[in-house]
Amino acid sequence: QYGINIINGYGLTEASLVLVNTPENSKRKPMSIGKAVMFVDARILDDNGEEVPTGEIGELAIKAKNVTPGYWNKPA
Repeated sequence: QYGINIINGYGLTEASLVLVNTPENSKRKPMSIGKAVMFVDARILDDNGEEVPTGEIGELAIKAKNVTPGYWNKPA
């Protein structure tokens, strides 16, 4: 109606925008949080840190230069 596209982006406090679901991709996968943006490595891992097959449940792991290396005065 207004001539604008809304693009769904996903990020965290510790890692700003890391995944984007474009309008084209959202038609194929409407509930998706999208694909990793440039220079971001995103994987879904199991409890042992191993990558899970497509469609399996796991933990989202992000590796990029925009991911914080840690928290102030909390080395662990």
